This record gives sequence, C-alpha cells and structure tokens, in this order.
Amino acid sequence: MHKRVFTTALALLCAACLLAGCSKTPFTPGKNPGTTPPQDDPPKDDPTQDDPTEIVGATDYLTHGETHTQDKNFSAGYHTWGTDNTCTVCGYTLPVTEGLIYTAVEGGLKVGYDWENATLTAAETVVIPAYHDGKKVVEVQGYYDGQTASETRFAGAAFKTVSVPSTVKTIPTFTFFGNEALETAYIGGGTLGDEVFACSSVKKAIIKAQSIGDMTFTYTTDGKTMTPCPIEEAEIDCTGAIGGYTFYTCPNLVKAKIAGATVGDCTFYRCAALEEAEILHASTIGERTFQECKALEKVTLPENLSAIPAKMFWFCTHLRECEIPETVTEIGDYAFDECRHLIRITLPAGLQTVGEDAFKLCGRLAEICNLSDLEFEPHAENPANEVSFLGVYTDVIVTEKSQMGTFTEKDDFLFYKSAAGKNYLVCYDGDTADLTLPAAAPDGSKYVVHGYAFDTLDFDLTSVTIGDGVTALGYGAFSNCKKLTSVTFGNCLERIGDYCFNSTPLLTEVTLPASLNYIGHAAFWTSRSTYGLQRATFAEPTGWTWQGDAKEPVDLSNPAQNAQYLAHTSNGAPNLYWQRTTTD
Repeated sequence: MHKRVFTTALALLCAACLLAGCSKTPFTPGKNPGTTPPQDDPPKDDPTQDDPTEIVGATDYLTHGETHTQDKNFSAGYHTWGTDNTCTVCGYTLPVTEGLIYTAVEGGLKVGYDWENATLTAAETVVIPAYHDGKKVVEVQGYYDGQTASETRFAGAAFKTVSVPSTVKTIPTFTFFGNEALETAYIGGGTLGDEVFACSSVKKAIIKAQSIGDMTFTYTTDGKTMTPCPIEEAEIDCTGAIGGYTFYTCPNLVKAKIAGATVGDCTFYRCAALEEAEILHASTIGERTFQECKALEKVTLPENLSAIPAKMFWFCTHLRECEIPETVTEIGDYAFDECRHLIRITLPAGLQTVGEDAFKLCGRLAEICNLSDLEFEPHAENPANEVSFLGVYTDVIVTEKSQMGTFTEKDDFLFYKSAAGKNYLVCYDGDTADLTLPAAAPDGSKYVVHGYAFDTLDFDLTSVTIGDGVTALGYGAFSNCKKLTSVTFGNCLERIGDYCFNSTPLLTEVTLPASLNYIGHAAFWTSRSTYGLQRATFAEPTGWTWQGDAKEPVDLSNPAQNAQYLAHTSNGAPNLYWQRTTTD
C-alpha cells in the first residue's frame, strides 16, 4: 500500500476538512463547524448550445485543435499566450474570470480565489488568465502554504469548471481539495503536486503538465482508506513523471489516455469501470498498473516500454488482447494472472525472462505467437496435444506473425481458426441459460471447445447441448458452472479434457457417446460424494483403462460405479485420466 508522509500542519488541515466538509465559504480549521447543507442539483446544460470547452475539433481553453477560420487553418496544438491573454497563433482569447486575487512571487504572479466576491463565488466557470496587468501568472494558490491567507485558496469553492493556462508552472498539493461542484478541469500548468483533486467531484480532466504528483484523483488520511474522485474520463499529457496511484480505485473512470516519461505504481488499480486505456511514451511503468480492472477490454502500451511489471494486469478478467511492445525484455510475476478472457498473446523477440505464473489461469489463450527464444515444455498429463506455458495449456503456438490465425464472431460465440485450419470455440458472450452450441464453425467445419470457454460465466448456465460439430472439450471448458444440471453430448465427441466439468455440483447424470475415447483427469470431479455426478452411462463401456498408477482394464457397465470413478471416488481415480483403445 502506498504510504504518505505529511507535515503535522497539513495533516491537521486535511483531517479537519474531511470532518467539516467543504462549503461555499472558505473552510478554516476551528472556524467553520458543521457540514454543507443540502443544495438543489445545478441546472442542466442547454443541449442546443455549443460546448466551448470541447477538447477535440474546436478552440478551447488549452488548445487550438484543428481550428478553421475563413482564411486560415490551425493544426492541433496548445495555445501560446500573449500579454493580452490572446493566443498568438490562432487568435483565441481567454474568457478570464474577474475578481481573482494576485500576489507577486518570483517570476510573476500567484493567483488566488476571492471568497468575498459574491459574483465570483457564484461563477460556474473559473478561468485563470495567462497574464494580469502585463505580468505572467506562474502559480496557483494552494490549499495552505503557511504564508498566504487561506481565504484566497481554490479548495472548497463552488465553481463547476476550472481552466489553468500553460503559463502556470506550479499547482500545489490539494489545490482543488473538496471542490464538491467541480465537474471539468483543464490544466495547462507545469508541475502538479500530490492529490490536486482530492475529495473533489471532478468528472472530466484534460491535463498538460511537466510532471504530476501522486494520487491526483484520490486521497487517503492513513495510507489505507481511499476516497476517490468520481472521474469518468481523463487525458494527461506529461513530459516528465506521472506519480503513483493517479486514479487509484476511481469507480467511474471508463476511458483514459496518459502520456509521461515514467508512470508510477497502481495508476489504475481497481478502476472497476475502466474499459479502455492508453499509455504513451513511458519507458517505465510501475507495478499493479491495471490490477483488478475487471472491465478493461482494450489497452495500448508505449512503444518504448522496457518491462511488463509484476501484477500489471492481474485479475483483468475481460482483457482479450494485449500487444506487448518489441522493446519489452521482461514480464514480471503474475503480470497477466487471472486474465481469463485473454485470447492471444505475442511475445516479442527480445523477451528474456518471464516471471512466476505470469500467465496463470489465462485459460482461454487460443494462440501464443512466440517470437522470442523461450522454450515450452509439454504438459505432463497430455503430451500429445497440450503445451504448458507457465500454467496455461494450449496447442497453438506459432513463431511468425504470418502464421497467426484469425478470430471470428458468430452470434455470441467467438471462434478461432489456426493457420493450419483447426477451429476452436474460444468463448461465449451471451447470457442464454439453456444453451445449444453452434452446429459448426463459421467455415462449416467441426471444432474444439477451447479450454475454460464457459468457466466462470457472468450468468448461470443451466443446460448445454453439444452437437455433432464438436470433436473435443478443452481443459476446464465448463468448470465452475455451479447451476449446470444437464449436458447432452453429440455423436462425434472424442475427447473430454482435464477438469472439463470440475465443480459442477448439480450435474448428476451424463450419457457418454460411443465416439468418446479420452476423459481427462478430474474431468467430473466434485469435492464430496453427497453431490455431483451420480450416474455415468457409457455407450461404449469396453476397452477403457486408467492411464496412471493403475492401467488395468475397467468394467464400465455400472452407471453408479462409473460416477464414483469419475467424480468423487476415494481410490485416486480422479487424479488419473482415462483412455479407450479402439480397433479402428
């Protein structure tokens, strides 16, 4: 856990602000007891009006992005301000907020907020100028600096939007602490301190900076309890370092784009709603960057990244593909552990080391494109068809990008076809409880149900019909389907993989087709004999042997006994696998 060290005065101020809340009058410890009374919701913006703060395709507070006039076009770029607060490139003039307070500092002016000015207090948008009376504005009043009166700070004010121009070089720690009305922030300043938006209500932030401190959109008083902002969308363009814990546990963040020389630990840790993220330019990214971002589906990593750190994507259960930059030489411990929807991974040519369990429980990996010199060991239980890759079992490994297969969506099913023409049903994105698998792959061929294809679904699968188009069920394909009660097998099924129906306690009876010739170990295993499989009928009960410590032929004509063998016997059979010798 990230730990902070505060001065005694600052810690006392923060604790007092949390206890007292932020109101429309400046909070001063010991002077403003109580909390802010409930207020009516602010009026909705008029949808017929153009948004002057749109970041793309229009002039705004920070950039003249693709601005077009009658005789001139301006490519996207940040404003260059003149002393009259007009951009010397595109001619845009800042709509400066009147009534701000200015004090002289080294290099120019520090700007503060006038709490005594009723008009300013009621303003919905506060725009800080680049210049005031010909002098450059270089600093923003912080939460408390021990010198400037706290009545001039921005923290706790009631404005909805704030814009800080590029002339500002310093935005101190806690600058917008507790701004409960703040929704949008445009920051063009140089250096941001720690926790600049702590305890605020900011929902959208566009930031251009030299460096950014820790915990920009979150706050902690004890190093453990986090109070995140309701930030929904963010874009950060930073030439230097981006501190750690930037969006730590922010529950509403859906999309983010950040650029910096380095990115600290736990940047998006437990951002439960994050679906898409892009990190640019950083050569180093801290550990646990996306840990437990369970909604994350798309991520872009910087082209010059040197390593995938430990637990970077741990428990990103909906991440499907991740392109690892060619510059990466190391993948850390548990980097992709529990990425259960990861379907393809490409290992760059320069990759030298892969940490412990880096891809553990990435059961849906349909293809590994291995451009490195790493070697893979055959899976000990099934050396003919599966390869163990740090806890992952797959039989599709290619060594050239030209050999990579293709993915095709069909209804709510995702299929993969290898370059050799073998088809797999990789996963299911629907929610039909009584499910019938497709009669064939998209090209009309028979197919294999990939490992973990239906494991830990987001809904309760109660029955499944596996038709004649399916030739094999992969490792753990239906494991942990806790409500599954019925399975109908097709007449072309040859293999049931290890742990295929593991932990399906309501599946009490199955009839296995005559085409079947392999059952993996623990394929129907349950932890107790009081539930789980009770009857297993073999259409072809002869010719079966256990492939393990015991290899004697077994009589499989008794359905109740068969269930004991397959599911919960105490003689060790679930730890073996079964194979039938055919006379074909």
